[in-house]
Amino acid sequence: MRRREMNKIICVDCGNGDEVPFKPDEDRPVYCKECFQKHRTSPQNTKRVLDLESELETLKVEFEKSKKDYSYLYADFDNYKKLKEQDLLNAKMKSRIDVIKHLIELYEDINRVVKNSKDFENLSESIETVILKLEQIFKFESVEPIEVKTGEKFDPSLHRVVEEISTDDYGDNIICKEIKKGYKISGNVFQFSEVAVSQSESNTKEENVNVRN
Repeated sequence: MRRREMNKIICVDCGNGDEVPFKPDEDRPVYCKECFQKHRTSPQNTKRVLDLESELETLKVEFEKSKKDYSYLYADFDNYKKLKEQDLLNAKMKSRIDVIKHLIELYEDINRVVKNSKDFENLSESIETVILKLEQIFKFESVEPIEVKTGEKFDPSLHRVVEEISTDDYGDNIICKEIKKGYKISGNVFQFSEVAVSQSESNTKEENVNVRN
């Protein structure tokens, strides 16, 4: 076993020399063995130890109480979170049911119109009424169609190209016609407009030549 290195010191109480198994610190008093025992068992130090032990016990009690309070708080928060998630699911379901109720009403109207209409004119008027109801539902749900104009520039944030038309009447990537209408809800696109865009005939011919080569 390696022998501990001893360091010589001068006791600050009695002035006698001694050796200690640590390196003395100039900022702390150092005692010989005899004086150290006196200080260790002094009434002042004993009281300090008892005070520290009492403080430690108090801290332990407070810690256990805080831990228990935290567990209660966490349980309350977890229950609150579950209730909010359930409320959100219920709200979504209610919204879906409300929309479906409107659509069922329209479905029944269309069936009733088809069964009871005996001439095209009455059928046409009845269908227009159904379309008006649908437009009212769209407005209530903040749904609006995307306006597409022939001759305007293709916008990838609003449109999807499903057809290219070779023509020199427009520049490249100009909308020639709308194939399927797009829609927004609360200003956000959820169905893109499907459009046909122009490609100049000269570019189309060059592409065909490159393909053949």
